[in-house]
Amino acid sequence: MKLQERTAVVTGAGRGIGREIALGLAAAGAKVSVSGRRQDRLQEALSAIGAQGAAGKAYPADARGAAAIAALLAACRREGGVPDILVNSQGVTAIKPTLEIGEDDYDRVFDTNLKGVFFCCTIFGRAMLARGSGCIVNIASISSYRGWPGSAVYGMTKQGVRALTETLGAEWAAQGVRVNAIAPG
Repeated sequence: MKLQERTAVVTGAGRGIGREIALGLAAAGAKVSVSGRRQDRLQEALSAIGAQGAAGKAYPADARGAAAIAALLAACRREGGVPDILVNSQGVTAIKPTLEIGEDDYDRVFDTNLKGVFFCCTIFGRAMLARGSGCIVNIASISSYRGWPGSAVYGMTKQGVRALTETLGAEWAAQGVRVNAIAPG
């Protein structure tokens, strides 16, 4: 895979799957911007990208809110334009019996895993559609396809990510924006 002259933004890139995807995109030649809530983790990811000989930027942003996502896109535009690739990798879980899930857990998981992905897709997607090209990759989960004890809220959000991905893929493909998902597990 060769991605020279391509730009990418990876949300949730401070650790885990998002960090590894950011490193992979950089290794393939893309200029990668990493985003997430914790500046220290973003700097570590940026250092790992730099150790591969690649360039990148770090943009702290809380993807749970549309205003923060819009500010992230504005920062990307100032630095070089609308990215070619967006990877939505932010995610949290609350592993506990369903009857123990309270409203705080529910809101935290839904806001991060589904609301954040929805607004990243629509805010960045609008700019990609205006340009006529782009690629969005959402991180779903194997729980998009089956349930496990203690993962009701997480599974609901990841099934939502899958449904969102399929809907946007159907809506936007003819306009040059591909939307796909990866379901680890």
